Amino acid sequence: MRLGASVCAGLAIASGASQDLTLDQILKANEDALGGAEAIARVQTLKMTARVTGASGGAASVLITWAKRPNLVRSESEIQGKLVISGFDGTTAWTIDSPTGSPATRILDAQTASVLADANIDTAVGSLASLKAAGAEVELLGKEDFAGSPVYKLEITRKSGLAAFYLVDAATYLPVKTVTRGFWRGLETEVEAYPGGYRRVGDILFAHSIEQRIGGQAIGRMTYEKIEINIPMDDGIFRMPGKPPPAVKK
Repeated sequence: MRLGASVCAGLAIASGASQDLTLDQILKANEDALGGAEAIARVQTLKMTARVTGASGGAASVLITWAKRPNLVRSESEIQGKLVISGFDGTTAWTIDSPTGSPATRILDAQTASVLADANIDTAVGSLASLKAAGAEVELLGKEDFAGSPVYKLEITRKSGLAAFYLVDAATYLPVKTVTRGFWRGLETEVEAYPGGYRRVGDILFAHSIEQRIGGQAIGRMTYEKIEINIPMDDGIFRMPGKPPPAVKK
């Protein structure tokens, strides 16, 4: 009897797994696969160090990103031997763009600020449920085949207006491809990203590599060499240099 009950239970699970899920079920499964809502909420700071290589190889550059809840972001990248620093302090987005020949700090426009603000902890972790909770519109477009495996196709539109398509593996519930509209060599185009190499850091599952393509042609790859969770971060690193700190309420 015990064996028979186990077999029936196994058949029921297998039958349920083969059925298409609702949007809320997909978001919950994605969140659980990454580590669960509680583990994701415990991530208060995040530092990610990536090696960036172009399609033609050559010398790699380094991209370092800092993020702190609720929406503080800073990034440093090297472009043609020169350092570019950008940040968002919760209200103002700024950059020190030395490759343009003007190393002075400048404020970015509101649209760029909102896009930079979207590059927060929940985006880096990849929790689609968290993005929806933060105000993004999420729509399930259906189910299709990707590289021989079934995937769910979702469209996610952030409050900034940035829209992206996500292909979520129907077995692992992890994103295997995203498509966003961006700029490449001055032209607006669709940029494809293929996350992979998922490994745990603490309690969270992170993609450790992302390949980018345009029109099926590879344009570069990011390989995360170090991901650090909940390390101390002073709010001052996200503030525009020369900008006075906010007044302290007494």
